[in-house]
Amino acid sequence: MNHPQVQKFLFVVIVVFLGCKSQDDSDLEGIGEEVPVMSASTRKIDRLNPIIQEIGQWPYVEDAEIGYAGDSSAQFKRYLELRKYATPDELEELADHANTNVRVYAFAALVDRDTAKAKNMFLHHLNDKAMLQFWQGSTVQSVYVNIFMFRHLKDVLTPAETKAFGKELAQHFTVSEWEELAPQGAKYY
Repeated sequence: MNHPQVQKFLFVVIVVFLGCKSQDDSDLEGIGEEVPVMSASTRKIDRLNPIIQEIGQWPYVEDAEIGYAGDSSAQFKRYLELRKYATPDELEELADHANTNVRVYAFAALVDRDTAKAKNMFLHHLNDKAMLQFWQGSTVQSVYVNIFMFRHLKDVLTPAETKAFGKELAQHFTVSEWEELAPQGAKYY
């Protein structure tokens, strides 16, 4: 082969090699380490992975409007995307995610999509006392995951269910912790 033919051959080999990149998560290096994506059993839903990554990397769980001016929250928009595109089964799996932000947003979406699954998931997370930073309006507060989940679930519970679930939840806190958690005299049960 002469010199121009060798160059063309090498060019074609390089293009073919670069074009045959595998469809793994190598483009997420550094990101996937901190925020795991869906399990191998649900790899078919790769469309959710960018949303999951962004939710997990953000330092806060946010309400729809944040700050003194009530700015629209980009994190809350990601939650709305998750709620829109994930199935109830996917949300149920994500409600067990290692990242607290992903876990609670998936649970909140599950409450809207499948109340029965959300009730079971809440019972599964009664001991989940991981902390998250919740930004609502101009206030950021530390909240236990199980308390956050209960606050979202109680909106769809009957008064009797609210009382029963509240009693279950209270058993996972000391009396002083529980009294501190109840907002200004409110009782969960």
